[in-house]
Amino acid sequence: MIKKPLTLLAAFLLLLPFAPWQHSEISAETSDRLTDRALDHYQPSQLTEPFWVVLERIPAERKGGCRIEFETFEQLPAAATIALNEIASAWNNGQPDQALALCSKLPVDLMAIPPAIGISWLDKGEPSPNTELPLWYTDIRIGTRDSIDQLAFDIHRASNHLFAVLKNQEGTGHYWHVNISTDLGQNWSETYSWYGSYPMTISATVVVNHCYVAYGYLGDARIRRFAWSNGNSENFGDGSSYVTVFSVSSPDSVREVVLTSNQDSFNNRLYYLAITNLNALRCFWDDQDALSWSEVATGVFDASQGLDASYNYSYTNYFFFVSYLDISGNLKILGWLPALYLGESETGQ
Repeated sequence: MIKKPLTLLAAFLLLLPFAPWQHSEISAETSDRLTDRALDHYQPSQLTEPFWVVLERIPAERKGGCRIEFETFEQLPAAATIALNEIASAWNNGQPDQALALCSKLPVDLMAIPPAIGISWLDKGEPSPNTELPLWYTDIRIGTRDSIDQLAFDIHRASNHLFAVLKNQEGTGHYWHVNISTDLGQNWSETYSWYGSYPMTISATVVVNHCYVAYGYLGDARIRRFAWSNGNSENFGDGSSYVTVFSVSSPDSVREVVLTSNQDSFNNRLYYLAITNLNALRCFWDDQDALSWSEVATGVFDASQGLDASYNYSYTNYFFFVSYLDISGNLKILGWLPALYLGESETGQ
């Protein structure tokens, strides 16, 4: 089969609200097809086991060395909220068997969307098995997970600590895992795992004193953060364990996310990009507190996939670039000028 060649279109445009960008018109037929695909994303997957089975699979010797948290994506009945709180409380107070017993009593129809589970590893487990023959010169394995399908990697420059966030699927479950190395990559520890019943997309970056992980799950684009020193999960300034940057309603959902920062210069900004299933390109920024995100309207509604973004170190004009493939297979690049900061410069002044 002959593949259509990739066309490169460079559009160094100012990202201003209501900017008169050119984008392809979407036919009624194409619109219907995209809506169907978004609806498919929301259909319940072929779940053959309850969401809490992931807790059963944790080895007995490690059950007491982790703390769990349930993360929901719908407005739950009061009974469901109480039940989940009781389960988490029992587990985190050293009673995993009691917690699992409570899980088994949850009514099947209590929650339409199974909650996700965040697992903070207090016991980091055994180091990565780095005694295997290398594939290349000095390969070192990161963690013990298999079938990795997405990776985000960054460095905390002040300490040279490395972060690798891995996404994989185990059985019917979908996971992402935070790994840290404090010795320039020689040894790695997994500090956190996040489990969900549906596919997701992830990205990660470092700014100031945290590694931030962005994840798109169903209709929510969220972010968590982890300490530069040991990779442990840390709450935000308002006490929350995660922040929802934006949400979309069915039939739309979040298809791809990209998170990056300006760590290499002013070290004070986070940039959160996303493509939704209805082909909208969303763009947000915030300071390192990550609690009050500002959206920059892109005017792009034909973004398909391949999202990427980069801060332009020592910029003259465009300090930030965004690239993506549109629905026709064209590669487009957008440039962002500092004037978008609505009275605040890139230096934070």
